[in-house]
Amino acid sequence: MEISANERKTWFGFQIIMVVVLQSLSQLIYVGLYAFFSGSGFAVNLNSRPFLIGELFGTILTILIFLVYAGFIEKRRLLSLGITHEGTLLEVLRGWLLGVVCVYLITTIIGHLAHVQFIFTSNIDMSLVLLYLFGFAIQGLSEEVIFRGYLMNGLATKLKPMTAIVISALIFALVHSINGNFSIWSLLSLLLLGIFLGLLFYKRQNLWIVAGLHGGWNFSLGVIFGSKVSNIGLGVSFLKTNIYSDHPVLSGGSFGLEGSYITTIVLLAVCVAYYFQFIDHKTHSIE
Repeated sequence: MEISANERKTWFGFQIIMVVVLQSLSQLIYVGLYAFFSGSGFAVNLNSRPFLIGELFGTILTILIFLVYAGFIEKRRLLSLGITHEGTLLEVLRGWLLGVVCVYLITTIIGHLAHVQFIFTSNIDMSLVLLYLFGFAIQGLSEEVIFRGYLMNGLATKLKPMTAIVISALIFALVHSINGNFSIWSLLSLLLLGIFLGLLFYKRQNLWIVAGLHGGWNFSLGVIFGSKVSNIGLGVSFLKTNIYSDHPVLSGGSFGLEGSYITTIVLLAVCVAYYFQFIDHKTHSIE
């Protein structure tokens, strides 16, 4: 991983602050642009489908803001953010496949234990499916630029790699808490998802595979299996989810399948298995 002199000198907490500041800035700009061009003024419906789809594509603005800041202010190269030109499409596809497989495994287990029924929907709007497909691809890339490329790699220049992975994953999980209906299981699941993304990124040093996994995870949850994505319902999916369980900690409840303790257990197992794949058993640290 390439690092600059500025990265070594900067207090690690400063980069956490910049994540909050820059992400808030990009969100404010998007809401302002949406309000202006939609003619809604101050009466913006944050839960409307046009706003949500626009927000996914609006994360292009987030990517640009972080790249400009990291490049011109912190003097970081694209390689220090994990952005390479090697096998881009293949890595993205590998990540998407991994994300779909993880979600399929989780939904299969929850479906059996929590009496969740998945029913194929008819007359699905394929134009919306395509919008969400590309939207989640962009949104997944934006969050990986922020939390793995910028924050995790920045922290890793000052802290131990595993510490940087956990801190960036915790910030990633806490950011999603503003979506509402957040629980301890939601926190743990998103924390472990962030750790898995961090471990994969640290091992591969390639942002494209984790961006693909992130996009595939969200698309599979919302568009394939009809679950809420971190408490956000999409309104279009190949499968409709009917929950017959009275135990939200098992089914995920209003937050979606990410709020189930089954998701937490599966992600914990994945993290442990992947961690021990490349741990240095002599030093008991990740290579």
